[in-house]
Amino acid sequence: METLIKNRHFIWIAAALLFGLYNAPSIVRTLTPRHEEKPSPTTTGPDGPRIPPTPTPPVDKPSSPPPVAAPAPFLFPGTWEGKAMLPARGGACAMTLKIEPGADADHPFSAFSKLICMQTMMAMEARGKITPAEAMNNMTRQLNPVSAILSGHPADGGLAFTVDKNIGLAEVPGSCPMTSLTATPFSEQLSVQWKETGEGACQGAEIMLDRSR
Repeated sequence: METLIKNRHFIWIAAALLFGLYNAPSIVRTLTPRHEEKPSPTTTGPDGPRIPPTPTPPVDKPSSPPPVAAPAPFLFPGTWEGKAMLPARGGACAMTLKIEPGADADHPFSAFSKLICMQTMMAMEARGKITPAEAMNNMTRQLNPVSAILSGHPADGGLAFTVDKNIGLAEVPGSCPMTSLTATPFSEQLSVQWKETGEGACQGAEIMLDRSR
């Protein structure tokens, strides 16, 4: 009888061990606390929850081109020189024009011109025999320039001058008094046109000058 009771105890213990081994994983899952996943943050509006917008990546703006430097203004002050063949004068003429800032508010520029015109031998021979007087006059024109003092102001993209005084007319045979002069920029040169009394060969002329200094 006592042996039978011991065998029953052994059977119950074995059954309990088998039950525990079989159901151990379920028991462990039950006893282990679960970590709930947190929902992504949303904002609630009148129409229900709204998903926050996805941030837009920054867009690189194209770099602007460097500013273009403005062209430098044409600088009139300085000394200008040029030569040209002027058929009305019967030969070659050379002009020197010096422009300076003036002190007069109405005429902020001052100018000083020198003009030399010499007849060519062909032009002199076309009129007949060259006399000693004509040869001397031609040499005098070459050595004695006709000069003028001028006052000017900006006009039409250039400078407009009026003649204040002519110098050297009496010393140069057949010289022409200047009455006005205009100076207009032409690229890096200066286009100069002057007017004279309009009598005979004194009709004025035009010449291109280059900056000398």
